[in-house]
Amino acid sequence: MKSNTPSFSRPLRCFALALATAVSTTAAEMPLTIETATRHAVAHNADLAAAQWTVAEARGRLTQAGRWSNPELEGEFAPHVRGRESTLTVGFSQRFPLTARLRLERTVARTHVQIAEAEVRNVTRQLCLQVRETAVRSIALATEITLREQQIANAQALASTLRRAAEAGEGSPIDADHLDLELARLESRRLQSLAAQAETHGHLLLLLGLPPETTLVWTETLADPATLTMPESAGDVRPDLAAARARAVAANQAVDLARAHRWEDVRVGLFGEVNRAEDAPVGVETDTLLGMRLALPLPLWNRGRGRLEEAAATAARAEQETTALQQRVEAEARAARRQGNTSLRLAESISQNLLPKARRLEERLMEHHRAGQTPFAEVLRARERRLELETALAETHRDFHLARVRLLAAQGVLETP
Repeated sequence: MKSNTPSFSRPLRCFALALATAVSTTAAEMPLTIETATRHAVAHNADLAAAQWTVAEARGRLTQAGRWSNPELEGEFAPHVRGRESTLTVGFSQRFPLTARLRLERTVARTHVQIAEAEVRNVTRQLCLQVRETAVRSIALATEITLREQQIANAQALASTLRRAAEAGEGSPIDADHLDLELARLESRRLQSLAAQAETHGHLLLLLGLPPETTLVWTETLADPATLTMPESAGDVRPDLAAARARAVAANQAVDLARAHRWEDVRVGLFGEVNRAEDAPVGVETDTLLGMRLALPLPLWNRGRGRLEEAAATAARAEQETTALQQRVEAEARAARRQGNTSLRLAESISQNLLPKARRLEERLMEHHRAGQTPFAEVLRARERRLELETALAETHRDFHLARVRLLAAQGVLETP
């Protein structure tokens, strides 16, 4: 029995399969810039999403802080075992603080909310720093791989020229062998750069919250350091420093709270009592009483001295940690600025002075070699120095951008879109 399927159905199926494959391949690729990578990480990073729950936890503690203890309902019934006499007592009591403990608990809890919010902002800052640093390294590696490929292509073209000259009897085949060794060295460095890029991409995918099969495609290159400047003025207080200062405030508030805990709550209650007693010759009589109870704890054996000393030591430690963090922030900013300025001067020196000289020297030695005045080994040494300078220039651009990102992070002005 013949099928009614048209003859063009197979080409259509092949076209549909090819289109689906192309769509899936395109979906696996993700074009990025440093800014879009940062925004994607802030929106999808799992660690940051987990850290944001600490704010909800702190707000829950604030909701619970400073609340009165629940009232107590008491009851007692004591019947006489051999008669009709009995006693029934029903009471209601409430504990009241003698100090400002409840208000201090709310104040401390409110400060802990501020600490949690600052800590989440600091986690965001650190995430943005990691993403930007990793992105700079990844873009620099992509540039380095492209540079290696250009160097390999140039070396292959030169090797072909040398082989043709050797076949024509106008050169030595040893020169081409030397260049083949140079090609092997360049290929080895290219493979090292590819391995480093794969490792960098894996770390970046984890930061971005993307599946491991995603291919990252950078749509930008690192700008020339000469077109950028290192930021001079500091921005707002860094979130980790803000959190440290808030912890110091909370620690001092905890000292007042520990002092307030030295007096426990006073208990005030109302009670009613019904007594049934047999009074001869009248019989059983019922007496009703209504009264008030007061229980005042005396700080004789437990005055909370240890709790107070602990809180005072915690406050002193928090103040010292805040001072140390302030010094570390300033040191990080100075180190990043120094590294950036050094990288900028080095990049200017290589691009404007050293690299042009190396290229001119290589061209001059190549001309002398063609004229038979200079051995090819001298050309290779000049070529190697020129390649090293090109690599050093790319690394200097990378170091400048890394230093600039670290300076922005140290100053607390790193963008967190």
